[in-house]
Amino acid sequence: MLRAAGLASLLSVCSASSSDAVLWGGATDIATCVLASPFIRSMCDGTLDARHFAQYMIQDMSCYMPGATEVLLSLYQRSLKEHGPRSNWTMFFKETHENYRVYGEAEAEGWNLEKVGPSKACTAYVEFLRQTAESESLAQAVIAFAPCSVLWDWLAVRMRRCAVLGNAYTDWIKALPATKKQADFNAWDPLLQEALQRDRAQSLQTFRKAMIQQLEFFNSVVPGFKPATSFHCSVPPELAKG
Repeated sequence: MLRAAGLASLLSVCSASSSDAVLWGGATDIATCVLASPFIRSMCDGTLDARHFAQYMIQDMSCYMPGATEVLLSLYQRSLKEHGPRSNWTMFFKETHENYRVYGEAEAEGWNLEKVGPSKACTAYVEFLRQTAESESLAQAVIAFAPCSVLWDWLAVRMRRCAVLGNAYTDWIKALPATKKQADFNAWDPLLQEALQRDRAQSLQTFRKAMIQQLEFFNSVVPGFKPATSFHCSVPPELAKG
């Protein structure tokens, strides 16, 4: 649930974020299924079992954030070696790693997470990030991390109307990032564009895989979870528009 804060000052922002249209445009079916997922839908109407919400938060703090932060550190070190300290890649991974580290430590404070075991879905998500970082270009690694920001931007806009009196999750929903999805895409666009220019098909595939990992992470905390095999989902009317 992190955004690309401050990256616009590091990168020359394009006037129109075509990476938004290409990458997000190629994954709207998965985004719709995230919005229609039992986790998000039940949070919106206030019926989400508190145990399932706690399970998601604990997995996010004990598994995803530490794992993703470790991957980002390795990407920063790799970029530093390959491109030097002043490259856009190195500055991107340095700042993003720091954002993850600070956010993860702040969120985990006061929780006893030492004995919490990672779920299969969270482990799969972190492993996807790690494999991408180790076997693909830095450009593909940027794409793999993008949904953690832009998907939450998009969800936050659509969930605002769920923040009503009587919903136990109202305060949490109100605390979601206020950044617009396009703003994060704009900040990341120069790096995303390089990935698209190198291999458009692979870039779309990487983005879709990352979106699926997000969807399955949400679904895994609700009983009856099964890996997604199709993405034809209907969104409740209250979530249909931002």
